[in-house]
Amino acid sequence: MKWPLTISEMRTQPSMVLTVPTIHEPTLAPKGKHMSLKFTADMLPTNSSVDRGARKRPNFLKSVLDTLDHFAPSFSDGVIHTQFLLPQDIEEQLNMPGGHINHGDMTIDQMFFKRPAAHYSDYRSPIKGLYQCGSSSHPGGGVSGVPGHNAAREIRRDLGRPSRR
Repeated sequence: MKWPLTISEMRTQPSMVLTVPTIHEPTLAPKGKHMSLKFTADMLPTNSSVDRGARKRPNFLKSVLDTLDHFAPSFSDGVIHTQFLLPQDIEEQLNMPGGHINHGDMTIDQMFFKRPAAHYSDYRSPIKGLYQCGSSSHPGGGVSGVPGHNAAREIRRDLGRPSRR
């Protein structure tokens, strides 16, 4: 694989987020080993059938490992186990509709004042006293804590308490 990739080649190479939680919590893996998590969201359509997705798994996994090997030579030589979850696996195993870990698409029509839906972007739900602060809330998924912070701000307002600055 040559770098940089052309536009047509980019479509076949996965973009991914790689984390290694064992750097900070070594008890997650056997001594001397690490666990890494790779997340990619742009390679397989979420509406693919289980069969079509299952047939793509080996090629997709190879593409992920080849990409990692490019940036970290021999990375794949140390892999002793993989777990590969397609959107339908995430939906089935984790009960997340459509396999969306962010509880919906992170597209422009689902952002800002339209997240999670128009008229519900203020962290309040239709049920009085029930607030939203998960991945479906603006600014969306990840482990930023921002939706929780923003929901807490709205709760304080509703309780008549001033915001902390």
